[in-house]
Amino acid sequence: MIRLSYSLDRSTPAYGGGEGVGISESKSIAGGDSCNTLDIGLSNHVGTHIDCPFHFDRNGRKLTDYPDDFWFCKNLQVLETKLNESELCTAAHLDDALSRAADHNFQAEIVILLTRWFKFRGEKKYWETPPGFMPETADLLRTKFPKIRFFGFDLISLSSFSHRHIGGECHRAFLADKHEILLLEDMNLAYLNSSTTIHNILISPLFIKDADGAPCTVWGNI
Repeated sequence: MIRLSYSLDRSTPAYGGGEGVGISESKSIAGGDSCNTLDIGLSNHVGTHIDCPFHFDRNGRKLTDYPDDFWFCKNLQVLETKLNESELCTAAHLDDALSRAADHNFQAEIVILLTRWFKFRGEKKYWETPPGFMPETADLLRTKFPKIRFFGFDLISLSSFSHRHIGGECHRAFLADKHEILLLEDMNLAYLNSSTTIHNILISPLFIKDADGAPCTVWGNI
């Protein structure tokens, strides 16, 4: 089993350099209290998190609208591509990545894209000038993977901070469609390489009623 998500801490980066995670001691045994507890403050779109359709579609489904088995994926496809700062991933990028993949699973319920931008997560450029995606990538994924439910990647967002207007269009292309594709942003893919075989994926969000998304833990069974 490998974890494909990050722990939340005070250094967790936020899109556009926004407010991250606030963690403070509420009670402390060392301070004379009977137990240790924390107060935690965070956006529901910080750290490894899921975007649901309601995030960009007022009529879209919310986090708690899905059955429990929705979050378990028996079939997956891992793709890899290289992206530069502020570059937008196109359908051609994904098509090329698919042509180079050692194995193909066109029954995949989740597609994971490895860009290796996780290496820059401690640097300013991870949130300031990251790559993003073009709206056309959503239809490419639907065409190649008719059963797709999730698209995950090791970038802070589907939207490049350098191209925020396109980022909004791209979110709607994935989320506001009759074949919705939920987004797993800021995944921890440091453990993936060409020899890694993942048999299935479990996504475990923080279940907040009627939320448009939430931080989550992602497990890969190897």
